[in-house]
Amino acid sequence: MKKSRVPDEEIEYAGNVIYTYKGVRFTGIGYQQTSHGLSEIAYVDGAQEGWARDWSPAGVLRGETLYRENAHHGWDRDFDEAENLVQGRLYEYGILTRCWSRRRRIDRRAVSDQRDGPDVQPVGQVSI
Repeated sequence: MKKSRVPDEEIEYAGNVIYTYKGVRFTGIGYQQTSHGLSEIAYVDGAQEGWARDWSPAGVLRGETLYRENAHHGWDRDFDEAENLVQGRLYEYGILTRCWSRRRRIDRRAVSDQRDGPDVQPVGQVSI
């Protein structure tokens, strides 16, 4: 079955973390094309589920995030202009558990009950 691909502005937030398209829970890819590049996010049955990716105007992958049940779940990665991995963050259902950078490794353990919130603070840093 071919997935629907629709502009992000046509996907509606129906509350309770449900996304719809034309009144129905959306399954497919939402995309947005701007002067900054292309962004896409996958939805399944009205929830963010799968990869969200951003590309530069030149088509270079700049970042990708894995979602499960509307939460960051898995790796969230940033890339440089040559598509080399620059940094990554590992999430478990929206809770940041580990952070990595090309220059240093930052370990973040479950220090906040907030999902995907700014209150997650570094526990320690280890230079590599």
